[in-house]
Amino acid sequence: MIQRHEKQIERIHKWKEDHATLLKRIRKIYIWVIWLMLPVAIFFWLFLPLSRNTVMIWFWSYYALWQVWIISRSKTVMWTHVARFFAAGIWLVGPLCAGLLWSIHYLLADGAASIQEPWSAIILGPIVEEIFKLLPLLLFLFVTGKERQLSLTDYALFGFALGTGFQFMEEVLRSWVSSRESLLGMFISLIYDNTKEWGFAELFPGYFIHGDVIAAGHHVWTGFAALGIGFAVHFRQKLGKWIWLVPLFLLSWAIFDHGAYNSHVNLLTSDIIIEFLHFFTGYGHWYKWLFVLSLFLAVYLDYRTLNQEKKALPLLPHETLLEPVTESIELIKSILQSPKQWAATMLFLRERRAYGFAMALKEREKPRQKIYHHVQLAYHLLGISALLLLSFLAVNSIAVENPYYLAGLFDGLSAWWESLSAFEQISIILTTTLVTALLMLATGGGIISAGFTAIGTGLLAKDTLANSEQIASILRDPKSFFKQLQEDAKEMPPQELMMKLFGLGLDFASRRIPGGKEGIEWLSNLQSKSQQFGKKAKMDGDRGGGGREGNEGTGNIPKKTVTSNKGKTIDVTPTANHSTTTSVPNPAKGTPNSSVDILDKKTGEIKTRRFYGPDGRAVRDVDYTNHGNAKTHPEWPHEHIFKWNSDGTFNR
Repeated sequence: MIQRHEKQIERIHKWKEDHATLLKRIRKIYIWVIWLMLPVAIFFWLFLPLSRNTVMIWFWSYYALWQVWIISRSKTVMWTHVARFFAAGIWLVGPLCAGLLWSIHYLLADGAASIQEPWSAIILGPIVEEIFKLLPLLLFLFVTGKERQLSLTDYALFGFALGTGFQFMEEVLRSWVSSRESLLGMFISLIYDNTKEWGFAELFPGYFIHGDVIAAGHHVWTGFAALGIGFAVHFRQKLGKWIWLVPLFLLSWAIFDHGAYNSHVNLLTSDIIIEFLHFFTGYGHWYKWLFVLSLFLAVYLDYRTLNQEKKALPLLPHETLLEPVTESIELIKSILQSPKQWAATMLFLRERRAYGFAMALKEREKPRQKIYHHVQLAYHLLGISALLLLSFLAVNSIAVENPYYLAGLFDGLSAWWESLSAFEQISIILTTTLVTALLMLATGGGIISAGFTAIGTGLLAKDTLANSEQIASILRDPKSFFKQLQEDAKEMPPQELMMKLFGLGLDFASRRIPGGKEGIEWLSNLQSKSQQFGKKAKMDGDRGGGGREGNEGTGNIPKKTVTSNKGKTIDVTPTANHSTTTSVPNPAKGTPNSSVDILDKKTGEIKTRRFYGPDGRAVRDVDYTNHGNAKTHPEWPHEHIFKWNSDGTFNR
């Protein structure tokens, strides 16, 4: 399965190389379309509330996602991957859930007339929605085998992104439908305290609150269930197969919490048994705050896992163990130095964690057939859970008013759409399209553009700060700068241009922060205290060692090889002093006994890994690039060996 997946990726890369001109032309068209749409969309955002609501819901959705992103200090994934799961929650999970539920109603019930029935909004809807939101994650793990390389917080991030995307679609539809609410509906909304919580001070904004009862939100429900899956994957060998009951329990709790809230917000009193159990489980509050505590616990467990493999990982000069506070301070210090240093540091820390988890979880791994068996077992348990909840949640009550139920929002959507003017319809279509293309898919990078994808990595990949005199030249001749800005706008979409300006501004600020050196010294002292606290918290994982980054140690890094298309095995084991760059380093002036990955500026992928000898001169390159020319480059990856002459020149 994995080999077939890798071959498909190779074919995609080969197709992209063969059609580079076509892709460049498509990108050019995309840039012009986005620039033309932008002023029109801004006009709609300013003067049409419906369009403005879409943008604001998108902003608050991303704000909640950023909160989890910041808390998840042990993550190994890029923002690219998280943004794509967010998009999957919108365009894959949402339509599938709505389509399935409406199909069930038309096949087994009274169609649109029964979509708001209690058995649908309180029982069937929560079961279908909570299970379907996890399907993209399960499919991703099943096909790619990435469960061996993800941290616990990676699982939480993916689940949270899926739930956030699903909730984004639900809230956009809710805002559209409620904009044409009847007088009776508005009166009910006034007397019935059911409010949506948005705000900068809120943790995971976007949840509903009704009195003492809250609906934690699709992002929290799915994020906690996904974290349970990660916990089962990480500890299945240590704790046995019964560990799979953890994600099953969390999913069942999410379904119950979801259905119980929909039941609670009825105008009449809901079933007393459900009310009692909902009270017993904290009226939704326990689920949210247990998720928060579990997220911090996941960070702790992740770093314990990493420290078990720290012999194989390069450590920074002041590190004796890996822990989140030291890494966070290192990022802050790098910002004070330069944005480019920040980007390189962020990339190094993320890649180190990814390599550590790949090593740690590989040792625990069972044959993949057994993993597939566990996934199939999970599907069976989900089915049993659904049946139990169907029988347990049976309740009679009147129709639900604005529940956490996506399919119910489609009821009356057609009539609402027809009531809009042509101008309003165009504004909604254009705004939604731009939010999707410019502010959502673009943040996921990949096909359309790099966008805001992990801004630091983007700064590194694009190397916008290569010239340290750029700020000075702007101040000396601002007219030329704005002229160059116009030329850049023809070659890049708005989000990339904004990212470039952000990088320049950050560089300007970092060079003028007063007390920068003193701040770095203070942060270094704080790192030492954090290292001591990490040892007291037993984060070390009971295995010592560790290779220093720089010349203070070599580490005990296990051998790593790649196989070329000709079947040749090539040693690509990085040294303890390993770094990355997007510029081609001088082969004659490198750090002794080091290795460096030369990254592609557009994709961020490794083009070449270079190794330096004891004298600081390059000894060999491993070229990963498929040049697409069987005559000049028949083999890939392939090696280039450096041979130095007595006069300091070299031949390869």
